[in-house]
Amino acid sequence: MEKQIKELLKTYTNRQVILNYYHGEELTKRDGFHFNSIMIKHDSLNFIKSSKVILTINLNEFPEASISWDFQHYFVLRKGNERLDVYFP
Repeated sequence: MEKQIKELLKTYTNRQVILNYYHGEELTKRDGFHFNSIMIKHDSLNFIKSSKVILTINLNEFPEASISWDFQHYFVLRKGNERLDVYFP
């Protein structure tokens, strides 16, 4: 994951996040929750709430990362035809 994206993600605090998982164009899973902060380690994106990790995304599963310019606060993680859209409403 690019350093610019990592630094930008860490600025999101005390918010809600929506995660949309796709296989090709098919939505396979959707999740949404509130969190206090984001911690990024070498190969993981951790959402923290009340000092506990409530969700971890393994970045090795999605080695390509980009900012979506179509929508504000929208990031796309990819690996082949697998995609995870991370949106902060």
